[in-house]
Amino acid sequence: MNNEKEIEFILGKIKNSLKWTGYVPSETLGDMTKGEPLLSDIAFDDLETIFPALSTNDCNFSAGQTTAVSTDNKILCVRNYLPPTSNSSIYNDKNNGGPDWGANSSKAEMQGILSCSGAFYFSSIYNSFEKEAMLITKLNTDQNGQLVCTSFIESNPSDIKSYTAESEISIDSLNFIDAKNSVSISLTVSSGKNVLKEDCSYINPLNTMEMLSTNSKKLCTTVNKTFGLMK
Repeated sequence: MNNEKEIEFILGKIKNSLKWTGYVPSETLGDMTKGEPLLSDIAFDDLETIFPALSTNDCNFSAGQTTAVSTDNKILCVRNYLPPTSNSSIYNDKNNGGPDWGANSSKAEMQGILSCSGAFYFSSIYNSFEKEAMLITKLNTDQNGQLVCTSFIESNPSDIKSYTAESEISIDSLNFIDAKNSVSISLTVSSGKNVLKEDCSYINPLNTMEMLSTNSKKLCTTVNKTFGLMK
């Protein structure tokens, strides 16, 4: 029961991180100081422009990718633009096709999302000419078998917010498989106390013909879960 409770908690953290994957606000701005267009104008035409190739903090995205998995399947990275400010709109100026900055600026409020690292990120583009911020979240396990979530803004990768889900349960295996519109997760955890006479074995989720072992006399539980993505 403890294993199942911990699995539910871990999957919840991962699901929360995946929730905004690939999100582009309907009125997201490019860098207006450089004459870039509204990203929403090209959102469905050129995903590679909105999400360019990027390599930072163990996250290696190809152009157009909103999820990236490391070659050993142990690290999952996701990226999205932050939700826009609430109660604020940008109205098109029919005279020149540009945004009407004064239309509703007095009602602008900052709104954002709480990442699994516990960091609150927000967007305030409607009151400035700044480029919209891209959030990157990295998920993996540490040497103690605990889930680690790391979040940072693409333009400031050194400002990292990390969260570690400390628990008696240890993660023996966490593998990610990236597909076009989904991410599959294989998770194996073992209990905090020795309860078995022999090592706990389970089927390798990446190769069903192979058996793996936790190399401990603890009760292990394995689950496979697939999350659909908003890409």
